[in-house]
Amino acid sequence: MTKVFLSAIIIAFCAFLGAPAQARTIWFGDKAETLEIRYGKATVLRFEAKVSSVQNAEKFEVAPLNDQAPNYAEMSVKPRSTASPDTVTFHLVNGSVAMLRLTPVSGPRAETLETFHIVKKRQDLALEKSSPSELLAESTEGGESDEKVELMKALILGSKIRGYQIRNVEKVLATGLEGVDAILLRVYAGKELNGYVFKLTNKASKSKYEVDIRRLRIGEPNLALMSQVDRKVIEPESTGKNIAYLTIVALPSSLSRDVVLPVAWVKKEAK
Repeated sequence: MTKVFLSAIIIAFCAFLGAPAQARTIWFGDKAETLEIRYGKATVLRFEAKVSSVQNAEKFEVAPLNDQAPNYAEMSVKPRSTASPDTVTFHLVNGSVAMLRLTPVSGPRAETLETFHIVKKRQDLALEKSSPSELLAESTEGGESDEKVELMKALILGSKIRGYQIRNVEKVLATGLEGVDAILLRVYAGKELNGYVFKLTNKASKSKYEVDIRRLRIGEPNLALMSQVDRKVIEPESTGKNIAYLTIVALPSSLSRDVVLPVAWVKKEAK
């Protein structure tokens, strides 16, 4: 018994020493999220629930982090080669499906990559960052009604709301910036209000862009009533922080083609 107890202490201590000091959160939704991982070293993925099955993982070694006491909510992923990236699908026991486009990276740049990631559903991000009070603080006008707040919450969570017809659009819009793509994902159409969900992606290798919702406009005069963005600065593509979701509540006469997206290039600081 003493030897067993001592062995357990040694294993726990070694696990503590080898535990990652920092973690980056990967937010997944309906589409695959890109994740660069080191070739030659395992990357740890901690999910919000246990993984029930994994699909399309032939190019990677995927297994529970601890073989002796498997916890299927913590998975170890290791590239088998430096071949082209592939999208691996993780099915969770809570019904969520996380699609990660895993890209093996080797050489000096691989040493800069984190090897511990927390994988969460995007609606959890909305819950963490978007309480009704925060939404009001981010709105384009004060004195928001309950209906506006409820519609904004539905836009962020991607949930249904009574009295609104939801259309999945996937429409590309011009941003006027060479490094930034914008896609209108969904439109919520109602009698009193319209809601819009935009995805902004920074594809530049070095430049970063600011999303200032105070500059947002839909039409002339401006028909936007309330807006929120989950990331105020979209970093270069290599950082993994290059995507922002912009949600807008506007008057029912508004049209998505009239939107002026509030994205601006962030000037580099002088050294």
